[in-house]
Amino acid sequence: MKVGDIVKLIDSPKYDWMEDYLDKRFEVEDIDSVALRLKMVGSDPEWIWSVEKDNFILVEGENN
Repeated sequence: MKVGDIVKLIDSPKYDWMEDYLDKRFEVEDIDSVALRLKMVGSDPEWIWSVEKDNFILVEGENN
C-alpha cells in the first residue's frame, strides 16, 4: 500500500465494530510501521481513521 491508494476492510476485521464499515472505501493518507491514516471516501464531514494496517486490503481497479 502507498499514499493515495484506495483500500477496504478485510472480510473479518480484528474488531467487531469495524464490521459496520465493510461496505466503505478509504483513501490512504499516511503510513507508518503499524498503522494507516485513512480518509473515508465520500464522507461529509471528512472522516479520518488511524488504524492497524493488517485490517485492510487494496481495492482492485481503484489504485494508481
